[in-house]
Amino acid sequence: LYNNRAIATTTTISSSSAAYGYEADTNLKDTRLAKKWRATGKDLEVLVFSDTINAIPATYCVIQSHNLTSDATVTLQGNDSNEWAFPAFSITVPGIRVVSYLQDGSDAYILDGNNDPIWGYDYSSKRSKDNDVRIVTFAKQGFVYWRLVIADAGNPDGYVQIGNVYLGESLTLPAMDPAAQVPYKSSSIASKNATGQLYGDKRIRIHGGTVNFPDIDDALKQEMEYMFDVVDITTPFILLVWENTLEYFPPLYCNLTKDLEYARVKDVQG
Repeated sequence: LYNNRAIATTTTISSSSAAYGYEADTNLKDTRLAKKWRATGKDLEVLVFSDTINAIPATYCVIQSHNLTSDATVTLQGNDSNEWAFPAFSITVPGIRVVSYLQDGSDAYILDGNNDPIWGYDYSSKRSKDNDVRIVTFAKQGFVYWRLVIADAGNPDGYVQIGNVYLGESLTLPAMDPAAQVPYKSSSIASKNATGQLYGDKRIRIHGGTVNFPDIDDALKQEMEYMFDVVDITTPFILLVWENTLEYFPPLYCNLTKDLEYARVKDVQG
C-alpha cells in the first residue's frame, strides 16, 4: 500500500474537532507517526478526505498509531458530495483479529476451569497497543469525498487520536521466493571493551529483509517501477507480507532501503 491518496497534495483533510497543535490536515499528511491528529472529544468524531479535482480511488483503508480502544467503532464512508445522510458506500474498519491468550480489562489472563490461560481471538495487538492497526479492504471504489466516523465513548484518554491514515489502492505481487526471509532485527549498538565488558545503546526492534519475486512479467515490472518512483527510499509505505493471515503477521510500516534489482531467468516453459 504505497499510493496514499489521503496525503496527496490535492487532498484536503478536515475534522470535526482538533486540539491546538494536533490539526488533521497538517499532522496526518506528515509521514512521521509521532505527528498525530487529536480530537477534543471521543463520542463522535469525523475525518473528511476530499479531492474536488479527481475522485479518490481506494481498495484499502488503514489506521495506525492511534489510541482507539477495542470497543471503538470506526466506519469508512464514501460519497460524491459532502452530504452524508445516505452515503453511497459504507464499511466498518475493524482491528486485526489476532490469535493470543485472552486477557481481561486489567490485562490479567482469562483462565479456564483448569486455571490455564484461554487461547483464542482478540482485537488487540500481538506486541503492544502502540502497534495496533485497523484495516479493511474492499472492491475498488472512487469518490470525491471519503470520511471516517469514529465513536469511542469509553476511551480513558478523553479524546481520540490518529497518527496515520492510508486511503488508496494496492499493488499485489505474485508469490515470493519461498527462501525469502523477513527477520526480526535489532537496531541497537553494542561494543565490548578490552576486558570483554559489554556496553550497549538499546534501540528499537525492526523487521527487515530482501524479498525476491521469481516470476515477474513486463507489465508487473512497470508497476513496481512506478511504485519505486513514488516512494523511492524516502517515503514509507505499508507492506502486507501475507495478506490473508494478518492475525499472525500484521502490516509493516516500512521503507525501501535498496534499489530494485532485476535478473533474467531461464525460460522453463519451452
